[in-house]
Amino acid sequence: MMGAASLAWPAERLPEALALLARRSGLSPSPATLAAPGGRPIGPWFERAAQVLGLEAEPVETAYPGADRMIGGAAPAILQLGEAGFALLLRGGRRSVTVICPDLALRRVPVEALRAALCAPIEEPLLAEVEGLLRRVGIPEPRRPPTRAELLRQRLGNARVGGCWLLRVPPGAPLWALAASVGLGPRLLSVVALHAAAHALWLLSWWLVGWSILQDRFDPGWFAAWVLVRLTVIPLQLLVTWRAGCLAVDLGALLKQRLLLGGMRLAPEEIGRDGVGQLLGRGIEAEAVEQLGAAGGIPALLAVVELVAAAVVLSLGPAGPLLVALLLGWAGLGAALAARLYRWRAAWTDQRLALAHDQVEKMGGRRTRLVQESEERIHQGEDGALARYLDLSETADRAATLFCALVPRGWVVVGAIGLAPAFLGGAGRGALAAGVAGVLLAYQAFHRLGGGLQEVIGALVAWRR
Repeated sequence: MMGAASLAWPAERLPEALALLARRSGLSPSPATLAAPGGRPIGPWFERAAQVLGLEAEPVETAYPGADRMIGGAAPAILQLGEAGFALLLRGGRRSVTVICPDLALRRVPVEALRAALCAPIEEPLLAEVEGLLRRVGIPEPRRPPTRAELLRQRLGNARVGGCWLLRVPPGAPLWALAASVGLGPRLLSVVALHAAAHALWLLSWWLVGWSILQDRFDPGWFAAWVLVRLTVIPLQLLVTWRAGCLAVDLGALLKQRLLLGGMRLAPEEIGRDGVGQLLGRGIEAEAVEQLGAAGGIPALLAVVELVAAAVVLSLGPAGPLLVALLLGWAGLGAALAARLYRWRAAWTDQRLALAHDQVEKMGGRRTRLVQESEERIHQGEDGALARYLDLSETADRAATLFCALVPRGWVVVGAIGLAPAFLGGAGRGALAAGVAGVLLAYQAFHRLGGGLQEVIGALVAWRR
């Protein structure tokens, strides 16, 4: 096992180490000149050096029993390994982490080895006492390491372990930098690729069934292949759901951090100008961005992948170019209806926030209103505002219903019209089967897109606020 001394960077090389870690982790590609800490405290130096790189170095600590979990999930981070120096964590893991060594090589190191080096200053005062106890009790030598670890865990359960600085993009950074910090691009591409693979296997399974039907015979080998393909689709779909959920959680955390930062930076004059009601509305809309964007953004993107697959299948059917052109035209009609829904949803949201602001302000000034306004004027204007809100709600609901009902169901009619000449002209059974399958696949994609796109529209409207 590699010792801590061979992994640790000395204090005089900390400027080089911090810049290297920021560049290798993709957080700060631009070079910067950093001054060595010298005799200054390490914590403030880390904070100032990270600011020069456009990042933030956040010191964290944990209870002694959770030191291994902190090390496994801290990357990119810097650990202070006592007198040995500092370790650069590039990538984390449950059992081992990737560190950048002083010779610039990348090595996988067990978490336990780093935990032992990090916790050595805390454990050292108790080691002699624990070793003496193990000898007096007569614990065999092979069983002493786990027993020693358990005794130290019991004795140091409330001790705090520090010496760890997380290197992160600050919440006030540009959105593209925040997205890159959580690996939005590669993770989103992996979700799309996995969904495309699952969809391709799903199409393959139905192709096997269709081939058997068209051949008018049952082959046990082909049936076994169909079963294997269907069983392979299940873990792929589970993986897509898990990865999409993790990505949505990370994006939601970034949004909340940015919202908290914005709230802490509000100037008193801004609060006085907007009022409590407007600020409350912004908080509600921020929650909508997180929930609606996560619930609809990824499903809508996956529906687009299904539309592409449907176009490929349609191109294999009779009159393939005509069917693909009809699909593109119908998708354009759906985009126009979605733009119309966006406009009505924005107007409805504006009216809803105005109502919320008005009610909050009236509740805040309820005593003044009760004293200074007459009873017949106390609710003046509320009926008109509620009537406008109701009208906008009905219009937005009609636009949403038209979009969700017309686009998928109307496509079935359009696709059937496009396939009619092939039916009447006596096209081959295989080509007809491909055409019908393509129409049904596009219907499924439009149906999924209808639900997901509504959530995306709601998130976009909320993001404007």
